[in-house]
Parts: sequence; C-alpha cells; structure tokens
Amino acid sequence: MKELRSKGVYCWRNNNGATYDSKMNSGQGGYRFSSQGKKGIADILGILPGGKHLEIEVKSKVGKQSPDQFIHQKKIQALGGVYVLARSVKDIEHIL
Repeated sequence: MKELRSKGVYCWRNNNGATYDSKMNSGQGGYRFSSQGKKGIADILGILPGGKHLEIEVKSKVGKQSPDQFIHQKKIQALGGVYVLARSVKDIEHIL
C-alpha cells in the first residue's frame, strides 16, 4: 500500500471475513456463523489516478483464489475495473 500511495493511488485495506457469534437469534446460547463484507472481495481496494476502480488480492507464493474471488475478479474486469492477483510488489508495477 505504501508503494501504491507513493504513486498517487487512493487505497485502503479491506478487512473481510467471518467470525463466530456466541449470541444466537433464539436466545438459547451456542454459536452461529457471522460473515462480514462481500464474499470474494479483494484485500486492497482503491482508486487509480484517472478514476478507475482497483482491487488487489494478496496471496502467498502458493496461495490460490477461492471460487468466489475468481467470480468477483471477472465481474470487476467486465465492468472496466482493474483487478490484480499479487504475490509481491512486483506484481502491481504494471498498473503504476
């Protein structure tokens, strides 16, 4: 994100995930799965100079996109946004 910001990209970390909530709707106790955010959305969101929407999914050398992430990538690209699967800073150089 430091590199993106140094090139004039307005960006932020998009915290997304799921947690277990100890309060069930029925009031009987126990756990229920609670999800925040949109399934498949990338780790870093931003706006490129010129106004294009940017999403960057950060993965390790061996990390793989989930099916939801792949579908989300295709939707962003189909609408003219920029989506990058990045394993290092080098992977984002082409958009800067």
